[in-house]
Amino acid sequence: MKTSKPVIAVCLVLWLGMSSSHADEFSQQLVDAHNKWRRQVNVPALKWSGKLATFAQQWADHLKKAQSCKMQHRGSESNQSTPGTPTGENLAWKWSSAAPKEGFLFTPEATVDAWASEIKFYDPATGQCNGGVCGHYTQLVWRDTTAVGCGRASCGNSEVWVCNYLPAGNYVGQKPY
Repeated sequence: MKTSKPVIAVCLVLWLGMSSSHADEFSQQLVDAHNKWRRQVNVPALKWSGKLATFAQQWADHLKKAQSCKMQHRGSESNQSTPGTPTGENLAWKWSSAAPKEGFLFTPEATVDAWASEIKFYDPATGQCNGGVCGHYTQLVWRDTTAVGCGRASCGNSEVWVCNYLPAGNYVGQKPY
């Protein structure tokens, strides 16, 4: 009996190590994808925030439970990861006719690139969106934003991604960079 306890402990340590490594890989991929776009406009790199990631995951889980992964931004009162501090938020939704065999439909890079694709609607001379939505892109590259944290939830053949940002961006009358 005594020999089985160390084996269980070793398995638990190996399992915890793998899930920790996966979380680090997920966060690094998201930070790298964000910073790829931020480098293009010469704004400082973002850092990962575990607190923002928890905040984002809570909202992704809520959307899964209450909305079947349909996108809905938090209300202004609840969109504060720290009381009194507005938090920026980008949402993404993906659907497929069949659920993935494992994992998620989107990759971190594809999620961020979907927001960044709005660059085609952003006019840097005026700071305005022309011909389409560009607020996800401008939050992504907002100069004063320093931290990002993201979460995601799967609903079978659809999923929702949430990234939160501090300080928040997208202030009326201000340009992102």
